[in-house]
Amino acid sequence: MRSSRLSTVIGPVLAVTTSIGLAGCTDSEPDDPITVVPGVTYESYEHDLGGANAKVHLLTVDLSAPGVGVEVLTPEHVADAEPPSDMAERAGAVAVVNGDFFNNSDDEQTGAPTNAPVGPVVVGGEALKAAVPDGQRMGPDRPDSGDVTAIGAIDDLDDFPGITAGGLKNNRSVLGITADGVPTISELELEGRLYTENSTYALDGLNQYALPQNGIGLFTPEWGLEERARAVCGLNDERHGPCSESALEITVSDGLVTAVKDLSGGRSLVSEMLGPDDAVIVARDDRADSLRDVREGDRLSWDYELASPDGTEFATALGGVPIALQGEAVGGLDDKTRAVRTSAGYSENGRYLYLAVLEDDGVSVRELADFMLAVGAHEAVNFDGGGSSLLAAAEDGDDLTVRNDPTDFSGERPVANALAVSFDSAAAEAPDDRPAPDASDSPEAVGRLEGVWEVVATSPGQASTLTFDGEGSGRYVTEGSVVHFWEGTIEPESESTFTIDFLPSDNLYEEYGDDVDIEEWAFTMELELSEDGETLTVAGETEDLTYVRADG
Repeated sequence: MRSSRLSTVIGPVLAVTTSIGLAGCTDSEPDDPITVVPGVTYESYEHDLGGANAKVHLLTVDLSAPGVGVEVLTPEHVADAEPPSDMAERAGAVAVVNGDFFNNSDDEQTGAPTNAPVGPVVVGGEALKAAVPDGQRMGPDRPDSGDVTAIGAIDDLDDFPGITAGGLKNNRSVLGITADGVPTISELELEGRLYTENSTYALDGLNQYALPQNGIGLFTPEWGLEERARAVCGLNDERHGPCSESALEITVSDGLVTAVKDLSGGRSLVSEMLGPDDAVIVARDDRADSLRDVREGDRLSWDYELASPDGTEFATALGGVPIALQGEAVGGLDDKTRAVRTSAGYSENGRYLYLAVLEDDGVSVRELADFMLAVGAHEAVNFDGGGSSLLAAAEDGDDLTVRNDPTDFSGERPVANALAVSFDSAAAEAPDDRPAPDASDSPEAVGRLEGVWEVVATSPGQASTLTFDGEGSGRYVTEGSVVHFWEGTIEPESESTFTIDFLPSDNLYEEYGDDVDIEEWAFTMELELSEDGETLTVAGETEDLTYVRADG
């Protein structure tokens, strides 16, 4: 290899997936990890925050493991609540954490809360509900920084097409699994129309406990038995606002209007369970006035979808507040108020999902973001916490066990939804009949290099580091009197040998200007990975160099 100009390599970020050490924090050694099922592990340890202590319960899910899947679980109806472990047992899941914030208290307008969640829900690829207006959310306020540019790593919306401007302040954000099986944080906005015999109107709500002012909402049989009067109460920016003085409820069966009722003032009405071909349209304020000419026997129809800004289609999704995006904590997160919290996040390559509950003294939202980044998440959301926080996991596929100590007075709190890990043992045991991939196309081979590697010996005053992202990209950095970088793409020759063509990065051009000749400064590395995966040998012109993992 041509390397006469190389003097050393990188100092990048190291992802750790067991006990972590944040700045000013020391952690206990984790208990022996428990294998939930092949590809899913649970571990627990003490996370010392310096004067405070958080007990960590962490699930690490390898989404590439045969038979392993992720799904959103809900009670039988949207307006209902159920303990997460009960939902998981009913679904045959092997692990579960609680999900989104929900309308479980503080509804003086209509009496009993609905228990419906705040954000969107997608189950089995079907839209189950949409997000309530921003001011009607339950739970703590979202980050102070509503603009996406407040995220350190994101300078442009083009860098993160799943989140819109102001996307951190609205209730539409979700964590989900795409139709292609990739974990993703995005937004889901309701796009729909209501068609009367004379007019067409925008559909502003789907199975929501609150509608926007001057809005029209659709309630399907999935809503359940809970009253719908709460939907016409509160304001767009105030959950405790008054109920609408003009509100209407229209019942539809097989496309024909069967009843029209006045809901003005949020008057409580006894709801009936809707049949499979039934639905209810609820309108408030000006939109209620617009629909007052609808009569029994009129024909109504509608269509709708939950759409993401970049067109991503989700197999399953639920609401959550983004706290880390593109490897950095979101700006404006609360760094003072500690509480028991639940979070979910995923690695940069989308292979690993991390589900965590931090209890005892708890953590602030900012500390939660830092924790998730440290265990390996590239992006993460905050779920409902406090008495709702719950993590349950089986061991070796046996019965579920609640792993944390729920703080709700009733024990495990009934909640609106949950994020669960499923396991198909038949798929896991089935022989893989696919033809073996060519080594040059093997993501598994490239993935073996993921991490940071330090050279064992080099010239005095110099150090070199190699970093690989596990998806085919590598970086070489020299740290002499000036730090220099090269970027390259890995070409696997076999499961243990690799070739990387490195090109100079921008800082070389900035330093040397027109003196940089790409042909002269480019070079090729030939690597050989040891059988135990802990040592890299780099072929040199005069002698080979040895690199070891920076984490030991």
